[in-house]
Amino acid sequence: MKSSPGSAPAAWAKCIEPATPVLIAPSPSSGLERLPPDLAHVVRRALEKAPALRYQTAADAKADLLRLQRGAESGGAPAVKKTARASDARRRVESLAVLPLVSAGGDPDTEYLSEGIAEGLINSLSQMKRLRVAPQQKSFRYRGDAVDLQQVARDLHVRAVVTGRVVSRGDTLVVKVTLVDAEHDAQIWGQQFTTKMADIFALQDDIVDQVLAALKVTLTGARAQKAVPARPATDVYHLYLKGRHHAAKRTPPNTQRALEFYKEALDLDPTFAAAYAGVADCYAHLGFTPNSTMAPGEAFPRAKAAAQKALALDGSLGDAYASLGMCSFLYDWDWASAERAFKRCLELTPTSLGARVWYPMLLAVIGRHDEAIAEAKRAIDIDPLSANAAIVLAQVLFFARRFDAAEVAAREALELDPNYLTANVFLGFIHLARQEYDPAVSMLEKAVSIDPHHERIGSLALALGLAGRRDQAVDMLQRLTDLASRSYVSPFSLAEAHAGLRHTEPWRQAMAAALEERAGLLVFLDAEWWDTMRDDPYMAELRRKVGLPAPL
Repeated sequence: MKSSPGSAPAAWAKCIEPATPVLIAPSPSSGLERLPPDLAHVVRRALEKAPALRYQTAADAKADLLRLQRGAESGGAPAVKKTARASDARRRVESLAVLPLVSAGGDPDTEYLSEGIAEGLINSLSQMKRLRVAPQQKSFRYRGDAVDLQQVARDLHVRAVVTGRVVSRGDTLVVKVTLVDAEHDAQIWGQQFTTKMADIFALQDDIVDQVLAALKVTLTGARAQKAVPARPATDVYHLYLKGRHHAAKRTPPNTQRALEFYKEALDLDPTFAAAYAGVADCYAHLGFTPNSTMAPGEAFPRAKAAAQKALALDGSLGDAYASLGMCSFLYDWDWASAERAFKRCLELTPTSLGARVWYPMLLAVIGRHDEAIAEAKRAIDIDPLSANAAIVLAQVLFFARRFDAAEVAAREALELDPNYLTANVFLGFIHLARQEYDPAVSMLEKAVSIDPHHERIGSLALALGLAGRRDQAVDMLQRLTDLASRSYVSPFSLAEAHAGLRHTEPWRQAMAAALEERAGLLVFLDAEWWDTMRDDPYMAELRRKVGLPAPL
């Protein structure tokens, strides 16, 4: 599996030579041994034989040189001294992060490979008992060539960082990987691999072996005896990686595209459990009102069937349990089953984003507010830089009607991501709860400008109506009606617009339609935004049919 010139296409094989592992010091014959290691690294990259692995612009090279200059002016320890200590330091490395590899040239067609190779490395390295590996959702925030590895190490509390670049040419893949001791700012190991696309699993195994060898980590007996899940065919795996790549973007068009890739993978291999889990995740999100493009009755049964199929093939898939929990929570309204599924997911995958988001929300809906807040805070402890975790805390605080604390958490989410859609929406709701109508409308208008989904339009119509801006609220209602003539619009969104305008009978009709299709947002009937309709007798009937516990 080691790189070989014969594995590259004839037209560019001469541009790629098999690289020998680089362990801190350059070859004495290179002439670079007299330079500080960081400067030598810049020179090596500038002289790369493969064009796609060189600096792409003079500005990139200048930026690296300026960083070196700043480091020298700040009085940092000389790089040569760091190098002298690095060979000893690598024996003490017990924690690392794997960053998403950079797709050379920014080719979007190979970006999924960059992520997929890194994810495979994380999954394999995480099995080493003597090595702590940062979770993927944390390390994958750091992308591109300009990442400050020392800052990454501080943020993720790791000692070493694995980075790399990927070049794809037809059926040939070139991957350059480096392992850096961030504490000492020294490269521990580096190597270039050239292989065929069909050998991606062997490539991942080879990189893992080289990293472990550089760290002097050996397989424990428990690891050596552990059963390795069957791997799919290469073409199936590539389709799966493309699905993962699109699903991570969490927009309805990308979720739909991910679903198509997962289905293609299953057409080729109907026994691929992870692809069924991906299908379940996609359908669950396409059927939930804030992002829905499908009626719940069409989406959630498919999600449940796919999750059950995944678990029948591989009972260790935490993500499949997360999707089952979403189905039980948002469609079946079976609180006990939902809690069992979320807990099982967290047992199998403690860092699961799905369960970490939805389990606190379930606890809030059934009135266990202190537990909900504690679970949300636990998610932040696991991932302090996650805007998603911050907004979950804001949401459960909002449902507990602790609006001031909810605002603090929502603004923290916005600091992490100024365009984070859900943070804008919930800040709007928080202002609405305080009858601060102008800022409420402003935040919800921003949400609609980010994503003009029917649920965002319904929420804005609600705020405009409560603010007394009836003409604008009627315009939003008409916009929803026009949209419903062309695509799926949840009756829940129409109900929000009617509630803002105090249209009692149309509100009842829309809510009855939402109940009939089992709209997921009905689980939040106790939220403050329905207070304007709280005295309507139909609200009590809705709560009973959804199965919500008696309000405290």
